[in-house]
Amino acid sequence: MANEARHHHYIPQCYLRGFALGSGKKCRITVANLERGLFFETNPRNVGGVRDFNRVELEGFKPDALEGMLANFEGQVATAIRNVAQSSKFEGDDRIAILNLVALLAVRSPQMRENWRQNQESLMKKIMGLLLVSKDRWETQMKRMEEAGRPVNDELTYEDMRDFYEKDQYDIRLNNEEHLKMEFKVFDTVLRTMVNRKWKLYTSDGMAVTTDRPVVITYNHPEEVPVMYRHSPGFGMPDTEILFPLTQNAVLLGSFEGDEGTVVASAPFQAAVNSKMIALAFEQVYAPKKAFPYVGPNLQFHHDRHFMERYAPFKKQAKAEQ
Repeated sequence: MANEARHHHYIPQCYLRGFALGSGKKCRITVANLERGLFFETNPRNVGGVRDFNRVELEGFKPDALEGMLANFEGQVATAIRNVAQSSKFEGDDRIAILNLVALLAVRSPQMRENWRQNQESLMKKIMGLLLVSKDRWETQMKRMEEAGRPVNDELTYEDMRDFYEKDQYDIRLNNEEHLKMEFKVFDTVLRTMVNRKWKLYTSDGMAVTTDRPVVITYNHPEEVPVMYRHSPGFGMPDTEILFPLTQNAVLLGSFEGDEGTVVASAPFQAAVNSKMIALAFEQVYAPKKAFPYVGPNLQFHHDRHFMERYAPFKKQAKAEQ
């Protein structure tokens, strides 16, 4: 289809514009590629998206039907972000729209899809291993499939499948519909936890940054959590906080404890927010300029463009521990 949208944003352009300089088609955002240690400037439409991310192959629907529906939602989000930025109040319909955005960003990205695919692949290979424990078990399963009306390749022997399984020279892929089904199911659960949190809006004249992982959740007291669970808190877990940079001048912080309201952020708070976003990013940091405030791994305050060099050893170690 000639007019079919193919470049789909998993991070909405309307959100990324809040971290750019300028407005409209001429706005520019600075991107720091943590993997390569490089900066580049571009329009927000050129980042946070991949080809066919929301594409569906369902009878009665256009392939870009979901992309179109999400575009309508993003129009509402753009208005909500603008209203909150102007009023410094996080409430009403604007609050609901933004929390929907936060929940959506929390569960959808290429990296999270790959993690889900790897988990499913591991599970499916274990099931296949159990089916191939013996020839009798394999043939019994094939007979059940035939009785259920499922196609079975009679030319494929048990020995062929056993050899294929043991060589392990294959990947298991999931279609887009399977990913989308899982994402929106999890989205509904995560959104409920977002609504139940108490949110503070931190405003400043400083410079907040965001990343390709714009929703960050951490334990308030990680030292009290067993090491194996310390880096993967659930969205419904108590004693956790969610950090979400809303614009370069506003940050949302959500927890189940404490009070709500609007707070003028201090310079140290803004630097600490940027540091946490850098440390937990997947691959890219988005900012208005190359230089911004942050706290280095050595706990010293900086306002420069050298955060990638300072965080490189930390990111390398964190990746090795994943």
